[in-house]
Amino acid sequence: MKNLTFAKSISVVLLVLSATLNCYPQSKDCYPGAPQQIQDLAKVAATRIVADPARDDERKNDRPGQLGGSIVELLVYTIADAITDIRMLKVAPLMAETARTDKQLGASARAAGSTSAVQKPGFANILGFAIENGAVEQQVNKTSLTLSTSPYMLLLLARGKDGDTAEFYKQNEFFNRIGASANFNLSNPNDPLGSATRRQLNEWSIRVRLLGNRSVRSDQFAKVWDEKVRPLVQRRLRSISDAESKTFNEVEFNSFQDRIQDQMISDLKAQLVNVKGTRDERIAEVRQWILCELFNKVFQPIKRGDRVIDAKTREIIQTKVVMDLKDANESLVALRAAIDNVISEFNKRPLLTFAYGNERVVDGSDYSVYKLLFEQDIWNPMKMVINAAASVYNKPDATRNQEKLRDLSLAISFEGKANSPFLSGTADLSKITYSFNGRYERLKENERIPGKKADIGIAQLKVEIPVREGISIPLSFTWANATELIKENHVRGNFGITFDMDKLFALTRRTTN
Repeated sequence: MKNLTFAKSISVVLLVLSATLNCYPQSKDCYPGAPQQIQDLAKVAATRIVADPARDDERKNDRPGQLGGSIVELLVYTIADAITDIRMLKVAPLMAETARTDKQLGASARAAGSTSAVQKPGFANILGFAIENGAVEQQVNKTSLTLSTSPYMLLLLARGKDGDTAEFYKQNEFFNRIGASANFNLSNPNDPLGSATRRQLNEWSIRVRLLGNRSVRSDQFAKVWDEKVRPLVQRRLRSISDAESKTFNEVEFNSFQDRIQDQMISDLKAQLVNVKGTRDERIAEVRQWILCELFNKVFQPIKRGDRVIDAKTREIIQTKVVMDLKDANESLVALRAAIDNVISEFNKRPLLTFAYGNERVVDGSDYSVYKLLFEQDIWNPMKMVINAAASVYNKPDATRNQEKLRDLSLAISFEGKANSPFLSGTADLSKITYSFNGRYERLKENERIPGKKADIGIAQLKVEIPVREGISIPLSFTWANATELIKENHVRGNFGITFDMDKLFALTRRTTN
């Protein structure tokens, strides 16, 4: 039975992971070896073209004319790519939100179906989703579902995703200081959200951030951004503008641009009739169509010599234009370094959160947990997390040797981070985190009870691996000298999958802004 439950849990995780990966459709390679800059620009153009019913109440149809807003920069890069090699130019994504490692999306150590011995002080502002198989303090591994959010999401729903501006965040920053989560026993592997019922509830908690703010929309982050980052953004824009003006300075290229633009918009209008599927699938298909058109109508004709580029213009592109593009992208490398420094400085600031949790016990007495969760960087890339907690029974049962005070506990974690090979070349800056965790609990009701242990010690090694944008897999190996019910050493391996909608939302905004 235990092996069947374990296999079922694996199936749940793989099912959800498979469904999630299918949200990112893979398409044929229309532009072999296309520079990353061109791929990113094509995606931005496709996102503008494909209508979003949630945002566009007046015009529900796709808008091929939106291609015109991106065509100049697409042509600049494609022409430069045909004449000389620009693949060495680097692009740095500006996704500071995705680099955060302070959030707790899974269950606490007390819940059945937890992979964590230590709880982080951060929490999801929009929505967090975790499926885990494990147990740290309980006797039997279980599979559970954890949902987490904050009141800020309710305000955001009323405005729509375009309402999540820095000004709106500033006005409602208090509501982002509060987080809520609920953990449910996963009774039906085929319908995880169907298990989110009161009957299946294991624990719920409310968290209040007392000190620190790691949000990229905070006043502190905005100030550092303006001082250290904005000048580099402006440098890049000037360089791109110079490259465009030098390329399309002459009548021949103005005419060329107009012809290509008119032809592509006309062809795209006919192509959109056959584009089907979800919005993400349509965006992916339009993006690939744009890459094909650039390759067939611009790159190949210039490369083969069908479209003659005079010596003077070719020299301008090979020297001045490419140098401008190089300067623009070198500024992005510097920009990435500046962003990394800003993030590093923010991560060094302490975080302190107060948490209240209510634990529901099927065959026992429910109890409340009061926690202080503290995080502080100690040296790069290592940080320390400390949890101090006390729990009290709501209605102590004297027949079970229970008093009002249930237990006292202290936990500590030392966590490092590294780049994820699964996210190379993407805008997601999520890191692999690895931590060594220790936890001590003094359980008063077990004092002087045969077969039980009052002092419970836990040592854990945990690794969390980002595998796709906003998606991570936590793996942990735990040793304990006892559980709350049995005085017996044990070693367990636990696993799960987590979704951070804050990161996915940030990545979506990158392609639509």
